[in-house]
Amino acid sequence: MIMVKPRALVVEDEAVIRRFCGRLLEGIGYQTSLASMGAEALQAIEGKPFDLIITDLRLPDLDGIQILRAVKERHLQTEVILITAYPTLDSALESWKEGAAYYLRKPFTADEFQAAVEKCRHARRPEHELMTSPPWVEILEFSRALLQPLSSNAVGDLLLQEVTRMLQPARALLLLEERGTLRVASTRGLSPVQATPIPPQTSPLSRALQAKTPTLIREGSQDPFLRLLFSEADLSRTFLCSPLIARGRLLGGVVLAARGNGIPWGEEDERLLFILCSHGALALESAHLSQDRQRLSASLDNLAHWGESIRSYPLGPQLLSALAGLLSSVLPHEMSALFLALPRKGKLTIFSSRPLKQEVLKQVQEEMIARFRQVNGCAMRGEKIEVEFSWKDCPSQLPPLATLGPMTVLPLGQVGRSGGLLALVASKEGPLDPDGQASLRIATGMLSLALDCLIPPGAAREDYLLVARALLATLEAKDPELRDHSFHTARYAKQLALSLGLSAAEVEKLIIAGMLHDVGMIGLGEAVWRKTGPLSPEEHREMKRHVSIGAKILESVDLPRDLIPAVYHHHEHFDGGGYPEQRKGEAIPLGARIVGLAEAYEAMTTGRYGRKPSTRSEAMRELEARAGTQFDPHLVSLFRASLSGEAGTPEKEEPCCRQGT
Repeated sequence: MIMVKPRALVVEDEAVIRRFCGRLLEGIGYQTSLASMGAEALQAIEGKPFDLIITDLRLPDLDGIQILRAVKERHLQTEVILITAYPTLDSALESWKEGAAYYLRKPFTADEFQAAVEKCRHARRPEHELMTSPPWVEILEFSRALLQPLSSNAVGDLLLQEVTRMLQPARALLLLEERGTLRVASTRGLSPVQATPIPPQTSPLSRALQAKTPTLIREGSQDPFLRLLFSEADLSRTFLCSPLIARGRLLGGVVLAARGNGIPWGEEDERLLFILCSHGALALESAHLSQDRQRLSASLDNLAHWGESIRSYPLGPQLLSALAGLLSSVLPHEMSALFLALPRKGKLTIFSSRPLKQEVLKQVQEEMIARFRQVNGCAMRGEKIEVEFSWKDCPSQLPPLATLGPMTVLPLGQVGRSGGLLALVASKEGPLDPDGQASLRIATGMLSLALDCLIPPGAAREDYLLVARALLATLEAKDPELRDHSFHTARYAKQLALSLGLSAAEVEKLIIAGMLHDVGMIGLGEAVWRKTGPLSPEEHREMKRHVSIGAKILESVDLPRDLIPAVYHHHEHFDGGGYPEQRKGEAIPLGARIVGLAEAYEAMTTGRYGRKPSTRSEAMRELEARAGTQFDPHLVSLFRASLSGEAGTPEKEEPCCRQGT
């Protein structure tokens, strides 16, 4: 019997490599032809097909990919090995995509070359098997595409596009889970539909998805959901369905109608669909996590921004409007109204983000009184609670609320302190979801802290000022010189705060901090703080204690907590050389930087304890000389500008604690 040798073609422009490959092929039984140019190779493949072609990736006239395509168009069974001295991942992927059997890097040994040829020889299969083999290159490229940062919708579109391209269904459907129900996220060959929930365990499709494996659905006409979307012709044939599963959780599924060419779904189709859906499910899970992180980050940013700015709002409609804006940005539900209930002057004042119809007003009043009694103890249940509503000055242009929707009420402040209430009215039925509840709790906690630190208007504000005056009187009794020093320090701190454009509430707190910055002197011996000469190291250590003593005093009285950092840190230096914590730059609280500069200027210009006072110009030059070391350079510049706007001697007007305003 005559044995026919397999035919091979070597396409290589380097003669040495071309002859080397030819001899190796002949040595293992191939009838070999050689070509130095791509054009020669194209001419050679027009005749009798070759069993094997070895071609260089880079040729003078063509590249190996062009030759590979031409070969596969004519003779699908011909195996092709690409050889190159410049291998890249992209060229390797492209060669595999076009059907190359092997990708060999130059230089290679005879053993490496023969091993590649043997793999090609054993890998040859009948043409019908080549047509149905898994498209691993396409799957690999699909996986690479999913590695990009994509939204869940983009992942779904890409998945359905790839499934449709590779499996060729007549129509396709992507379902994604959302808050316990499945919605139609994307389709191919179907009319757009609204999100439609699928009741669990009530339809063949639901059961197929819950099975968590690829499933054939032959009773499509019995599925109410499929009947909404597909034609009678589709329903009479078999559907192929595969779930989307990540970390054991069902994220959705893909549903394919039968192919238009009538070829039934087979095991290879089920396997391929499951592979694609597995890759897609992992990408969906990653997209969900990324979106959750972004949403959380945005919510925290909004909460942080609001937390920083909340103290600039007076209690009332403006504060409520700012809170409504914040919650609108972080809550998944739309709000129809927001209420803030606070005990004031023996009444429960309810601020509303919008006007209310009379019947709604009555409902809100009853609910808020009931919750206020509940939060503030059983003892109040027998007491009469007088209520007043306020939406005056509210910037909302909304019409009066006519219907009260679901209301979520949370307490403010600590139980037992006659704290207030915050109530949110959703614009649709159903409670807030867990994310919404968490955001509302965070906002409520921040509002509670802010209410503790705010200097409220009216009588409550007078209480704070009375405490400040009492401390100041104690300080004056200890040393009359500290009285004027405190007032002028507060005055200069006020100048700086106004130059910075701080809110009225922040300016007032800085005035109080300026007046009480040396309140810790009360706890020092007179020998230390009255001494006019240089302090000894022991005396200097004792003097430094006045900031920590001052902080403890302020912690023990009914004053806003955010006064304390300005008092405790006002001797820090901008370069880190101060005390008590050697903080640097903007790590020093702004209030402390302002009070520290104001105190230094006041001490220079008044000459405390018998020291010779400096002129305003001399003191200003001294501040500028220490800018960047002891003082914040920006504040020094602003302070000079504020002084240059003054005329004559310092004003006689005293700060608010002195005037009682």
